[in-house]
Amino acid sequence: LVPDDDVGIVIEDTTSDKAKNLPSFDVPMETSFFTNLLGPTLLSHNHHPQQQHGTISSSVPTCKALHNARLIGLYFSAHWCGPCRSFTPMLCELYTHLKEEVFSSHGLEIVFVSSDRDDQSFAHYFGTMPWLAIPYTAGRYLQKSISMSYGVQGIPSLVILDALSGQIVVTKEQSRRDIMNACRGGDAAIEDLMKNKWLESLSPETMDIYKI
Repeated sequence: LVPDDDVGIVIEDTTSDKAKNLPSFDVPMETSFFTNLLGPTLLSHNHHPQQQHGTISSSVPTCKALHNARLIGLYFSAHWCGPCRSFTPMLCELYTHLKEEVFSSHGLEIVFVSSDRDDQSFAHYFGTMPWLAIPYTAGRYLQKSISMSYGVQGIPSLVILDALSGQIVVTKEQSRRDIMNACRGGDAAIEDLMKNKWLESLSPETMDIYKI
């Protein structure tokens, strides 16, 4: 497990006075927001990644890959980062349980935003993950702007966003603590985190739309 005082690795000081290009809480937002933020396509595994390393991935339109999500997690990480390699298995445990046992759809989707130094490292690391990823070549150009938009200065970082408004629902600091505590508490704690904390943190405007 990652120690409570492990803050990860600082990759760059991207502190800004305010986040850039974030939509307002006027929902539903334009469907192009995540396409503009993450690029037109995301990588998706054709097979469960635990079956083998380097599993074949396919490109999926971003809007299609994310269309059923209520929450979207941007996971900033890299294979060369020791704290990342310790945190990723816990995030996999949480994500897999939610997908297989609780929310097969209309729940949490995660997108890997890589800081890997080459395509081979990216492919190997992504092969251990069950979620989506920005393609390596595109990610090299997008990673810095996405990090600046959400105030990410180090890795690992997980920012949880409202899938309708694009606004931060759970900060990178809180999400890491939440996941560590939930994984220590087992499946019931993971389900409670999702149902009674993260989803309940959505804006009233978003919640009203989901009730329609």
